[in-house]
Amino acid sequence: MNGFHVKGLVARVLESSFIDGPGHRAVVFMQGCNMRCLYCHNPETRGVCDSCGLCVDVCPEGALSRASDGTVAWDGKRCVSCDACIAACPKDASPRAGLLAASELVSRIAPLEPFIDGVTFTGGECLLQGDFLLEAATPIRALRSGLTVIADTNGAVGAMSFEALLAGLDGFIFDLKAWDEGTHEALTGLPSADVRRNMEAAAAAGKLIEVRTVLVEGVNDDPPSVLASAAYLAALGEGFPWRILPFRTQGVRGPYAARPPYPRSGLDAALALARSVIGERARGPAVSL
Repeated sequence: MNGFHVKGLVARVLESSFIDGPGHRAVVFMQGCNMRCLYCHNPETRGVCDSCGLCVDVCPEGALSRASDGTVAWDGKRCVSCDACIAACPKDASPRAGLLAASELVSRIAPLEPFIDGVTFTGGECLLQGDFLLEAATPIRALRSGLTVIADTNGAVGAMSFEALLAGLDGFIFDLKAWDEGTHEALTGLPSADVRRNMEAAAAAGKLIEVRTVLVEGVNDDPPSVLASAAYLAALGEGFPWRILPFRTQGVRGPYAARPPYPRSGLDAALALARSVIGERARGPAVSL
């Protein structure tokens, strides 16, 4: 693995998942995101630690300390994952995130090779570290014939960046946050033009694996939006499902943490509307409510 030079800021590696792409997958959570979704379930992956030190004082196990260069050092052996550091961080960051060379990540994935069908990069927003994904993808696939490398993404990156990623990765799971442009910006802080352009490019290349939408009651679940989204996705082709997910409060911070969970009746109604356009390609959660 000589010649590897790109480092990625990795929040954590999940060794086993059946809901993050096809088959049994390892999942790499990248640190940093360009959206600020009000319903984000992984808000601790949005920011990048600036070593302010607030987390050091609140860690009950002494797993955090100041390194000689002033940065915050994390001791994984002492950490009990109580998340006191996460709660204290004003930047939506994690002191447990660390820089890894692509070769180091591949070394962590290698022991999992007999048990997985591939690796999914997510986040945060993994495509913001596209060079790292591209450098890791080829040696991950080389671990065994048939392993795939995909990205679970919000899609909000420039066309030139996405073109390279489209060529170098095996597939993409996209989030369609909201149909209405004003609602999309209010929910995420960004417009949807890049998202739709890149989703269309992935579909045209046969690399659109799945589209997901989290429904928030009274925000993005109105029938015209559900129907318009279904019609748009139908026009992209038939090779992927649209997974419609109910809003849940787990991990959510800010005003949306106090919102009620999305009702089952609303999910059933949305699925019925979507299926009137695209049939059984409209699906509910990958796990039961």
